[in-house]
Amino acid sequence: TTSSEYDEMLNYLPLLREFIPSAAEEIEADLMKNALKQ
Repeated sequence: TTSSEYDEMLNYLPLLREFIPSAAEEIEADLMKNALKQ
């Protein structure tokens, strides 16, 4: 994934947090895992 894809996901996280908190948590966890790998 490119950094722009991450930026897009981060833009959507606030919306997800409002409407689907569990999905937002999963995405954040995945982003953190990927960030730590790099």
